[in-house]
Amino acid sequence: MLPGPDYYYRCPSCTTVVCRHSIATGNTFGAVRWSDAKFEAPMLPESPALVVCPHCNAHLWIDSLSHIGEHDWYLSSLSRVRELAAGQRPIDRDEEPPAEWRSAPQFRAPDAKDLVEALNQGFADTTQREKYLRVHLWWSLNDPHRGDDRPQTQHGGAEAFRSNLERLASLLDDSPNDAVLRAEIARECGSFSRSIELCDALIGIDVEAHLRETAGLIRARALQRDARVFRLESSTV
Repeated sequence: MLPGPDYYYRCPSCTTVVCRHSIATGNTFGAVRWSDAKFEAPMLPESPALVVCPHCNAHLWIDSLSHIGEHDWYLSSLSRVRELAAGQRPIDRDEEPPAEWRSAPQFRAPDAKDLVEALNQGFADTTQREKYLRVHLWWSLNDPHRGDDRPQTQHGGAEAFRSNLERLASLLDDSPNDAVLRAEIARECGSFSRSIELCDALIGIDVEAHLRETAGLIRARALQRDARVFRLESSTV
């Protein structure tokens, strides 16, 4: 993984200059896919669409902000190393960033509390944004249970967990991808018969092999009356 430029923004709430990192190249080595569709790739990290100002804790959609500038620290450092290696004096560049950029804090990725606050504060102002917030809230609530092999019939935070997923299910469409999500939602909410029914419907039609395989794995867990999130087999990643 190689870093890309850093992008700089001024928080509209407190005017603090805040930074967002980017990557130039990445890969999926060591990646893990989970039954709730979360994809964890250490060498290809997600860039969150909703971010939190580290100074005032304001919630911000990154696509609603205009960046005030960018700087590629990696390429700048690499150029200086090459110049020194070639016995050259490093060039004084006019494009050096403002001093405050060097100490600018990074945006914070939202946790479950932030996502609930964002939903309550009206940040779900489009269907796609609400779906994004509710999917990420689902993942955040599942995070403490990832890798836990103990079967469970319902989620630890059952009421809040279920209400979020019931609303999320209503936002999904009839595509095969969303059909798999709907089956997983039913299973994690403890509606095992409904999950099996949805998986059977998906397995019985012409869909991509990885979706059929994922539906089969979800169905097997539903038959065991196991509601916990689980890691998918490598063949489905």
